[in-house]
Amino acid sequence: MAERGPEGLTVSAVARAAEINRTTAYQHFRTRDELVAAVTADLVREVATVIGRPGALADRIDHVAAYFVDHPEIARLALHLLLTENPFPREAWGPYLEEMRALAASGGAHPDVDPEMLAHVLMSVALLWPLHARIAGDDEAATRAATRRFTRELKRLLLYGLFRPEACPDLVASVERNPDATPPPRRSS
Repeated sequence: MAERGPEGLTVSAVARAAEINRTTAYQHFRTRDELVAAVTADLVREVATVIGRPGALADRIDHVAAYFVDHPEIARLALHLLLTENPFPREAWGPYLEEMRALAASGGAHPDVDPEMLAHVLMSVALLWPLHARIAGDDEAATRAATRRFTRELKRLLLYGLFRPEACPDLVASVERNPDATPPPRRSS
């Protein structure tokens, strides 16, 4: 599905790739739409578990970014859906938006944050970075280092755009202690 989009998926092709008999595959999924719905539902559950993982905010940001880099097929599938003007599944967007509303309503957030627009901004980040990181990275270590730099800057943006730094000391500390950060170029006088 990530390679060709949902419209390019066939039960027969999946059976071939899984090295099972076509008849067996059709016993589980009679149509492509049933297969797409099952894959999408499974993916929605998995992503919701990753996004809703408990823990310190800084660690959650790192974990989610690494997850999406490790699973670029999610970004490709989401882009297929957007390019064909299919909405994200409601069962995915609803809990995600609620998570953004909870962040915006937390005592650490600025009072005028628009949770829906925040959700769109962060969704854009989650879709584009994994694809770029895979293309730009020379190897796995370089991709991981670039992702750590990326999450540091994302945290900085969140700290000074969404959150009040004094309310998020763990996030401030994670930005300050990042050993992979590339210092900004010095200005010439």
